[in-house]
Amino acid sequence: MEIAWHIGQAPSLKGFVLSQEDSLKELLRSQKSLIRFGDGEATIMEGGHIYFQRNTPELARRVRDIMREYGPESPYLIAVPPETTMARKRREGDQDLSLLWRKARFVFSDLLPDPLPTPLLDAMIFREDSRLPNSEIAYLWAESETIYFVHSNYKYFSDFNATLTDRDVRFVNLYGANAYRNIERVLSDITQHAETLEDATTSAVALVSGGPAGKVIVAELAARGLRAIDCGHYFDYKYYDLRRDSSKPS
Repeated sequence: MEIAWHIGQAPSLKGFVLSQEDSLKELLRSQKSLIRFGDGEATIMEGGHIYFQRNTPELARRVRDIMREYGPESPYLIAVPPETTMARKRREGDQDLSLLWRKARFVFSDLLPDPLPTPLLDAMIFREDSRLPNSEIAYLWAESETIYFVHSNYKYFSDFNATLTDRDVRFVNLYGANAYRNIERVLSDITQHAETLEDATTSAVALVSGGPAGKVIVAELAARGLRAIDCGHYFDYKYYDLRRDSSKPS
């Protein structure tokens, strides 16, 4: 069943998530930025660390505020895994997905406004098992003349850039793990160049793969009028049609 969303007609149930197809449509329609939340962000918001990002009180606060302040006027849309809305058991093989995502569900439910004032999108749209083909995902940057490729892997940038020879694609280095320590440098690199553009709000987009730090980067860029998409591990796997148990491109 396809559900049409209209601002002002929010469901009272926390955790309402659009389908992957409708999530992409809403992103293209709204031209807002995207911030995706998963179990790693839930851990950060609770004060814990994850293997590629040491936490700080400031990072935890800033990530929590992104979710807590979400509303119709936000320049970004929030996406969560549909499994975080499960109240009943649902098994996939040997796993009970409702238990696997229980912590994230509790954290998100505590922080999200109730009732939800605007839709939640599906955070899995960039995963390798997403139903969306790469050709449709590419609509997110199809009209952008300038693309900021925010990542720590230059090889992925090089491969992406080679397919868009008619665009200005710029590599913005996150410098590996614990990207939050480099956040001001990243934001400065992007905004200083964007200020040279005639209208960055319509001609540019930032594609960000930065874990929890990437959420803050997207929120900051969106607040400054620049559209940014939190791509997660898209350029590690799905972009190359790889599974996580496959060899990465070298």
